Amino acid sequence: MHIKESGVLYDVYVKNDIYYQKSLILGDDTYDENDKSFNDYINDVHTSMPKFAGLLMGHVFVHVLPESSTDKTSSSTEDVSDDIAGIVSTQFAFEGDKTESMGVTTYENYTSHYQPNEKEASMLLSKLTSIYKKDTMLSTTVERYSDAANYVYDFMTKGVDENGDTLSILSALDNPLGFAIATLAGDATGKTIDDAMEVQSFSAKGTMEEKLKELAEEKKRENEKALLKTSNASNANFTVEKELR
Repeated sequence: MHIKESGVLYDVYVKNDIYYQKSLILGDDTYDENDKSFNDYINDVHTSMPKFAGLLMGHVFVHVLPESSTDKTSSSTEDVSDDIAGIVSTQFAFEGDKTESMGVTTYENYTSHYQPNEKEASMLLSKLTSIYKKDTMLSTTVERYSDAANYVYDFMTKGVDENGDTLSILSALDNPLGFAIATLAGDATGKTIDDAMEVQSFSAKGTMEEKLKELAEEKKRENEKALLKTSNASNANFTVEKELR
């Protein structure tokens, strides 16, 4: 099925120690699958704002952050509206051929474009800097990861995909606050986490001689793939899996 969609995505940043702690164990062995309170909290944040009425949950992503050690007022009430630190909107456009098989959504021949609101991101980054400035540990996190490249430097690791190819891995679970700050910094400056990962992946390969050798090998692999595609026209389209938020 061919789909074409455009509109606005929203990233909502909230601070609440109770649900921040719950977010840290999502997917962990200690996580209680019967405890639905975290999802209920996310739903409450979504429904608390009239501007989100009618929007799919995938168009609104909630980042749960810790509270400053000097201000615990957010988790002391059940009103989620006072937890919200700020919102960043992103204009998006997406088009592609969608298929679903065994619960996996696949997109072929897709194109996408995302443009965060830099002003909103910059203002929220400044606000979070102010919120955490009296908390020694958290202010240090905010200061370091206001440069997205530092998060990549500290937490990017290497893995192997199902084809045996090396790939870069970066998780928000390693430091949720740091990841949120790095994401905001990227939205505000245009120097995103993805850009930093590309730079770090390339520079980690070593000397210029090694880099040129790697580029030559990559070119060789591209040529081999092109020959395979020519010999099998029915397999000309490549498939890219992408999970929409």
